[in-house]
Amino acid sequence: MTKLSLFLATALATATLAAPAHAAVTVDATKTQGSSVSTSFSSSTPITCADGSAGQVDVFGSLRGADSFTKQTGTPGTFSDGVFVEIDEYVNSCTGAFASGFGNIPNGYIPPDRSLRVARMIGSGSFQDFNSGQTYPISVNLKIEGTGQITTSRNNTVSHGSGPMTVTVTHSGGATRNGAVTGTITLDGVELDATFSGTTLVANTQSTITVTKN
Repeated sequence: MTKLSLFLATALATATLAAPAHAAVTVDATKTQGSSVSTSFSSSTPITCADGSAGQVDVFGSLRGADSFTKQTGTPGTFSDGVFVEIDEYVNSCTGAFASGFGNIPNGYIPPDRSLRVARMIGSGSFQDFNSGQTYPISVNLKIEGTGQITTSRNNTVSHGSGPMTVTVTHSGGATRNGAVTGTITLDGVELDATFSGTTLVANTQSTITVTKN
């Protein structure tokens, strides 16, 4: 018997003892599982301006890819994934561009396996400057490989609701691993000579079961 099954059996038993024999039991369960990868990057990339002079693109920012699957009693499961883009500073000496903002790359995340071996961020999107509202295109083709040990965490709780007839059981777990990034980022048409840091891969699950005896 799994831990979650054991908790469910405990919750059912607790609710049964707390309520009259004729009461009906209702069980609502929600399970969410997903993963994410995040990394920061910086770049000072030499470029050639349209007039032939030397220029440079400086960028500082971060990327976070994530997916999530949620299933609730009586409803179809829902799935989502994507890459969140944060540009803290973008400067192009040739065009005079100066921007910072948020953006996204829809469906651009490929999750790792349970051992957090490899994840990918692939696709194209844009970010929008906070001040001017102008959008800038961004494309990524990145491979994130897990390195070192995996750190895990687990937590289980059982709680009673406002009355003696409701018991809620929550189980959560997570795993984290450092990562190394290879690949390319292209921002506003310039392939960046990027350096990556603070890279992590994360997997997590959470299950909540509420047992009500009416």
